[in-house]
Amino acid sequence: MSRFTDRLYTRTKEAHSRIDKSQFVKKIKTERLAQDMYMMFNIICISRIQNGNILFMDDEIYNGFKKDLSRYMDKNGDVDYYFLPKTDKIDELLYAISRHPLEHSYLFYLGLAMGGNILKKYIPETYHDLLVFENARENIGKFKNFLDNYTTPENESKFIDIVNSSYKLIGEIFDIFNTKFE
Repeated sequence: MSRFTDRLYTRTKEAHSRIDKSQFVKKIKTERLAQDMYMMFNIICISRIQNGNILFMDDEIYNGFKKDLSRYMDKNGDVDYYFLPKTDKIDELLYAISRHPLEHSYLFYLGLAMGGNILKKYIPETYHDLLVFENARENIGKFKNFLDNYTTPENESKFIDIVNSSYKLIGEIFDIFNTKFE
């Protein structure tokens, strides 16, 4: 029998691939502004995840991914993302993250943990602390095992739908970001 995380990957792969092939993601390889925008976007989303309470997740797993974002925040503890294009889509995504922090932990923490070494080739060193995770493979394995054991068959489709919906929203946000380069 296949694991939930295998089914999750299979059923969200197409939506994820659309983002990877977007014009904005291509700009990350060459445009410093796109790199800053991409990292600030991730910081905003991870900050929202970390402000949420994933009470049912094992602290050992959660702390394996948790990041110190204090240097990216103002005195009120807010992330300043003034240079990102203004869009209600970001607010929509942040609301979704608040409602579904586990699904978005899958999107953002695993995304950075699995893609961090590739991103380090393009992203300025100032952000590398966000792309490097101690014991990354071990923590990824623990997180996947948690999802496999936590997600009931009745909740699988809902979890997958939330991930796909957020991938679609992220794609729309990246399309808006790309307008900065037109």
